[in-house]
Amino acid sequence: FDAAIIAAFGDPGLFAARELFDVPVIGLAEAAMLTACMAGRRFAIVTFAQALGPWYEECVRMHGLMERCAGIRMLDGSFKQISDVQHEKEELLVELALRAVEENEADVLI
Repeated sequence: FDAAIIAAFGDPGLFAARELFDVPVIGLAEAAMLTACMAGRRFAIVTFAQALGPWYEECVRMHGLMERCAGIRMLDGSFKQISDVQHEKEELLVELALRAVEENEADVLI
């Protein structure tokens, strides 16, 4: 293999993996945020769970991108299954995204 991907948003273990391996290690959150920074001035993150908010904020801070982050919007409430949350909560997720654009002036949404 030529590279590795930390396939969990929030990039758990990213910096440790980079110390351990001699190949590039990419984190999904880092890649998303850096791409968002190329696409606009400020990005916002929309997520399906309140519990993820602090972790994502720590991740944004870890990557030095707090000044570019317009905010993190989280669903308030439960859902049946994580595999169906995008369909079950679609309207609420879209509402959160629109609020991030309107209220936080996000140019790009993750």
